[in-house]
Amino acid sequence: MLPVKYSGGRKLDNVQRTIKRQTKVRWVANAGRHSYISYRCKIADSVTTVADEVGNSPAQIERHYRKKGILKETADEYFAILPPSQDNVIPMPTEARQTAKLAATG
Repeated sequence: MLPVKYSGGRKLDNVQRTIKRQTKVRWVANAGRHSYISYRCKIADSVTTVADEVGNSPAQIERHYRKKGILKETADEYFAILPPSQDNVIPMPTEARQTAKLAATG
């Protein structure tokens, strides 16, 4: 759980700055977002779908995020990364589960 000082609005951005400052690790801005979008484009096989998911235009995705050389196997490995303990992890619904839930609720 995040400390209260990071839990509101854009304050979450401060977490990255704090990690960078305290660890002296070279931190690439938005690296997580870039990786997610690049790998998700390969899995979804649809820039339009990914653009809707992340709130960008398809043109922005093509210009800044989509990497043509990514293999599907690499994208599968990326999304298979899980924390060592999953006791306190709430799984996010997959597209299939969301569709089934929407169909069930009518």
